[in-house]
Amino acid sequence: MKIENNGSFTLKALLAVNLFIIQMYILFNGLWIFNKYSNPYALFITSLIIPVYFLWLLIAENYQIENKKVAIGTNILAGILGIITIAICYQALQALFIKWDAPRYSDVIPQLETQYNRFSNGKFPYALVDLPGYQAYPVYMPLHWLPIAIPKYFGLDVRWVGIIFFAMTTFLYAYKIANNKADIIQKIVAIFLPSLVIWAYVLSANIDLPVSLETEIAAYYMVLAIGLATRNLLIITIGIILCLLSRYTMIFWLPLFLILLFLNTPLKKNIWVWGSIFFSTLFIYIIPFYLKDPSILSQGISYHNAAAIYEWNGCGHPPVSETFESGINFAHHMKDLFQSGDMTHRVFMARVVQGSLILCLMLAGLLIHRRWRSKLNFYDLSLAMLYMVLLCFFMFGPLTYRYYYMPLFAVSAIICSKIILLSKPDSTDK
Repeated sequence: MKIENNGSFTLKALLAVNLFIIQMYILFNGLWIFNKYSNPYALFITSLIIPVYFLWLLIAENYQIENKKVAIGTNILAGILGIITIAICYQALQALFIKWDAPRYSDVIPQLETQYNRFSNGKFPYALVDLPGYQAYPVYMPLHWLPIAIPKYFGLDVRWVGIIFFAMTTFLYAYKIANNKADIIQKIVAIFLPSLVIWAYVLSANIDLPVSLETEIAAYYMVLAIGLATRNLLIITIGIILCLLSRYTMIFWLPLFLILLFLNTPLKKNIWVWGSIFFSTLFIYIIPFYLKDPSILSQGISYHNAAAIYEWNGCGHPPVSETFESGINFAHHMKDLFQSGDMTHRVFMARVVQGSLILCLMLAGLLIHRRWRSKLNFYDLSLAMLYMVLLCFFMFGPLTYRYYYMPLFAVSAIICSKIILLSKPDSTDK
């Protein structure tokens, strides 16, 4: 590798790693530096730099991924290293799961378990769930709670299924990274990045990880990000199905990818991709659940919206909006901005802002594709826009919990890893 390229590559890698770490640090510890009003700005700006820098390297600096053929054993060894990076979290995770017992501290895990238990006993899973002091309507999609069958079969804590999925996904990514031409140190750093997402939650947010099954959703989004990063349409299709049938957030990114895929790939591939997604949705969600009770989607949305209104009204005595106190999104700012009308109207206006920003992102993605189509592969653009949709959805949503950011960080890890592995097309091996 030429000296001038080697120097910039090292700086590029260091910047990517530092941005990734700073992004997570601000989420968990930003209030040590900022207050609850300024912390969202710091988090948003830092997070925004990552995809902008990624796209700048591709468009302005002409960086690209260079691969080479390696022995299958090398791929497998890299994949095993990926699993090891997650496996070393075992003791810390076990202690965390013991400390924060799910039935006692979580309202998410009991709902997911109830949905699975009902389904496994031949009952309809979408109905009110009795929790201490109130009833909750489960808003969770099938691929969020169906995998609970795995830990149930082996007699494990259900929260391990998300960690297992995350480890399997890290294996997949490390397996793919082995083919990159980058230096071995750069590849090892890239392989370790996803595990930092788990460590960030273990070390800095004790209760967030054990009271949710967000590791599962993060693993799904990482599958999609890996597919986009490696330009593998099969992995992308699987990733979309996993994300779509586990968390409805995916629908805000899909239209952009549908257009980009249509503009850049043969019609047969489009039919195969969207046909697979359609039939998966049909047989996993629509036929077994939605057609039996078409109100489950609207009831779930209404329940989630009611939770946001309750949060904006303030919980406890005196009334305090607890999620606002952590300074992890702009909900507090929007509550202050929209002063007219009741709280239902003010939450609705926040969703209008959220939806408008995501619509603008779709238009921006199409404009970027039109302007730099010859320099920017549509898969790379789609990866950056997936990240941007998640970022704006959480940052401008009326109700965002800290564990919601886990999928964003998983995608961030893949983008930062790709930044590390990018190289100049005219570079030569040392």
